[in-house]
Amino acid sequence: MRKKKTVLCIDDDIECLELIGIVLDQGGFDCVAASGGLAGLDKIREVRPDLILLDLMMPDLNGWRVYRSVKNDEELKGIPVIVVTAKDDPQEKRMALEFARVEDYVTKPFRLADLLIRVYRILGRIPLEAA
Repeated sequence: MRKKKTVLCIDDDIECLELIGIVLDQGGFDCVAASGGLAGLDKIREVRPDLILLDLMMPDLNGWRVYRSVKNDEELKGIPVIVVTAKDDPQEKRMALEFARVEDYVTKPFRLADLLIRVYRILGRIPLEAA
């Protein structure tokens, strides 16, 4: 039996969540959405996704706090994270990749196909795994 890999997308922009969800679904992944950082933390613990797409600028709990909570939790710290943000700051991107060790850093606006390629790269070329 084969099971789709699960990607959790955490963002406060509902339209962005919907678009990413459609693309990931068509790409063969099970996409779960959470609107905001607090809801995202709850979903991470509930779903235990294979990958997290994480916005940084959210009103209730920013992405870096969500990221820190995940990486400080022994059961969750192995989940890879792609930052998906409107913050187009080269220094922040460098710090995220080199020091925080996020798997990737994608700046909005982005091409949905490019995001899907990055997800494939992290989770493997085939979005299914043996259960």
